[in-house]
Amino acid sequence: PWSSLSPRMTVGRIIAERGRLLEKLRDLGLSAYESRGNFIAFDASAHHGGAPAVVAEVLAHRVVIRAMNEGIVRVTVGKPEENDAAAGALQAVVGAVDGS
Repeated sequence: PWSSLSPRMTVGRIIAERGRLLEKLRDLGLSAYESRGNFIAFDASAHHGGAPAVVAEVLAHRVVIRAMNEGIVRVTVGKPEENDAAAGALQAVVGAVDGS
C-alpha cells in the first residue's frame, strides 16, 4: 500500500502516475497542462456549461474533480485505480458530448 512507502518512493509514484494520467487526458482530446504538482488541470471551456458542468457530470460517475474557474478543471493525481476511474468518468462525459 502507498501508506507504507517512504516519502521519496511516494513522490516517485505520484510523478509516474501524473505522467500516466496526463497522457490519458490528452488521449481523450483534452487540453491538459503540464504539471509539477499533485494535480493536472485541463481546459473544459469547450464543454457545454464549462468546468462546472464537467465537474457535475463526472460526479454522477462517483468521481470528484474540482473547477478552478469557469473553464479550467483540476484532477488530483491519486492511486492508479483512482486515476483510471477519473479518466473513465471523463471519457464518458467528454465522449458523450464530442461523439467519441
